[in-house]
Amino acid sequence: MSSLKRLGFTNKEVSELTHGSWAPDTIKLHTRGATTVDTAPKRRLTSLLSELVKRNVSMNQVETALSTIEAIESRGQNLESSLQT
Repeated sequence: MSSLKRLGFTNKEVSELTHGSWAPDTIKLHTRGATTVDTAPKRRLTSLLSELVKRNVSMNQVETALSTIEAIESRGQNLESSLQT
């Protein structure tokens, strides 16, 4: 929770990310003193999600992409080097 708060997520957003397992008030109690350090990762994540929605990318396509990356990495390669060949 504290890590998300340091990235600029609100108590409500953290609650939503836990599917309501933690109420915003409970998160507030557990993260007291946590200050925002860098909101760039949150902005990048939001931008990426917006781009996925704009392109109408399905969850199945995202899962397929992640599985493909995992398969490439299991062979000791990375996605960037695989795309260059």
